[in-house]
Amino acid sequence: MNVKTILFVENDPVALQMYRNRLEREGFHLQTAQDGLEALKALSQFTPDLVVLDIMLPKLNGDDVIKFVRADPRLKSLPVVVFSNARMSELPQDITATGLTRHLVKTDSTFPMLLQTIQDLLAAASTGGSAE
Repeated sequence: MNVKTILFVENDPVALQMYRNRLEREGFHLQTAQDGLEALKALSQFTPDLVVLDIMLPKLNGDDVIKFVRADPRLKSLPVVVFSNARMSELPQDITATGLTRHLVKTDSTFPMLLQTIQDLLAAASTGGSAE
């Protein structure tokens, strides 16, 4: 089985390190970014298998990162887990309409919930279908 690469975008260094450790133990390769600008730089250099993205970020927020991803032909079918306490209603509908974007509210989510969502989206992406 090939190792899946996740770009984890989170501005809280403690949370970032915690999730990185847990996900690497689950067998994923992690790249991290601590703000929206760093995320865009990373995405312009490589294509991860999935992005876990906080919305409330310094420099460029997560909305801008998603818009960039969905507008780029190379990235538009990239699965994104919006992992944030920001309300989903704040995101444009066309961005969330595809089965490739899921939203988890950080304060309501456990690590197993995040892991399951990542696995579901990766499975859907590998079959080329939507995860609905």
